[in-house]
Amino acid sequence: MKNLFTLICALFLTISTMQAQTKVFGTVVDTTGETLTGATVMVLQAKDSLLSGFALVDPKGAFEVTGVKAGDYIVQVSFLGYGVKKIPITLAGEKEKDLGKILMKEQTAMLNEYVVEGERAPMTIKKDTVEFNAAAFKVQPNSTVEELLKRLPGVEVEKDGNVKAQGENVTRVLVNGKEFFGRDPKTATRNLPADAIDKIQVFDKMTDVAEFTGVDDGQREKTINLTLRPDRQNGTFGNFRLGGGGPEQFDLGGNMNRFSKTGQISIIGSANNVNRNGFSINEYLDFSGGGGMGGGGMGGGGRGGIGGGDVPINFGRNYGFTTFYSGGLNFSKDFGKKTKFNGSYLYSGFKKETDQKSRTENFLEKSAFIQSDTSEQDETSDVHRLNFTLDHDLDSTQSIRVVSRVSFSQNGSDVLSNSFSTNEQSIPRNSSDQTNASDGSNVNLNTTLLYRKKFGRRGRNLSTTFTLNNEMVQSPTGKTITRLPTRSTTA
Repeated sequence: MKNLFTLICALFLTISTMQAQTKVFGTVVDTTGETLTGATVMVLQAKDSLLSGFALVDPKGAFEVTGVKAGDYIVQVSFLGYGVKKIPITLAGEKEKDLGKILMKEQTAMLNEYVVEGERAPMTIKKDTVEFNAAAFKVQPNSTVEELLKRLPGVEVEKDGNVKAQGENVTRVLVNGKEFFGRDPKTATRNLPADAIDKIQVFDKMTDVAEFTGVDDGQREKTINLTLRPDRQNGTFGNFRLGGGGPEQFDLGGNMNRFSKTGQISIIGSANNVNRNGFSINEYLDFSGGGGMGGGGMGGGGRGGIGGGDVPINFGRNYGFTTFYSGGLNFSKDFGKKTKFNGSYLYSGFKKETDQKSRTENFLEKSAFIQSDTSEQDETSDVHRLNFTLDHDLDSTQSIRVVSRVSFSQNGSDVLSNSFSTNEQSIPRNSSDQTNASDGSNVNLNTTLLYRKKFGRRGRNLSTTFTLNNEMVQSPTGKTITRLPTRSTTA
């Protein structure tokens, strides 16, 4: 009995130690005692150099890495112009681990970048770009890029799929430096497989207009560039999922990607009737907000709701039976050295059937009445988006860029409802039938033409912009109400 008690206590202590998490902290200074604000501190697993924690040194020279589990680690401290410092540590489940004052020695030759060394270098900092090595962050097999991003220090993925890096919203995700399905980051993060990625670069990108004209407008877009692994740079890859159940339920989707040195082509698609029907409210705003160089939105429409309901929105109310479809094509190609083209097409649509019934008993002072309500609703929605960008160099001093974004949406709703009330003796009091029908459509066209002329003196450019924007909205509605009042009879 005594041995059993001892074994249980030992097991309990072992589990407690395994679950304990330690805060690793300290300060970083140079040999003169000056703090190295912005120095990078990473806690790497000693056995495989996988990243377990990450911190930047604050203006007071302090850092702390929280949530580090028991085990053997290498603490690596790096700062531009200084040698990399490596400190082996062993954590046994203690609450805190104080590394004290870490002294950094200055290198004789300044570098434009520094690399955190190790078996798998998790991160490189190049001026204003933070580059992560995807191989240093372990994910489950068949994971998407979204799961990979969740493991990067300083990167957050919200429930709706929106990505934040260094506290700012990521507005663009590029693949090998090229746009992937326009300006919708989630299309890349939720469709590309994590095992196809070699590097993840996070940086502040100048706007398209500023890059083209060479005139810095001071605006920046937080951007992530996904660099493919060398074996995926030239080849075809993709994945497919298929699920089913009763009665007659299905959930399928997949993507196929073909990449080469001069081009990209990707196809995505999904369909299901398990009420996983489309977009959150934030994703809807991405659709309707447009983007890019004057890209227009898609608002308007006929059916009620935000922006006219031209996009199938998921507000979290999964009532009814919904069949959802989506698909798209992305194409990028370099035609020689002078012409580059990037275009994408996206479609999404749904069909939804909803039947509702309710029975309400209302008690008054001297009487009561019963009300029965039924309704049948059919909803449909189809959204099409087409985007393309064409860059062409007329000669060594002149170039043009054409950016066009087109959206077309249709939606409809038919509602048949009935309300019927009786008194306590089941004698009819009144009834009504109501029919609502609405159909809406929205067409939005936005095209921008930019022309740039470079002159002999550096920094002297002439740029001109022409923009065409047109939107057409139709939203006819109809309503029919029939009421049949009946004189109330009280026994």
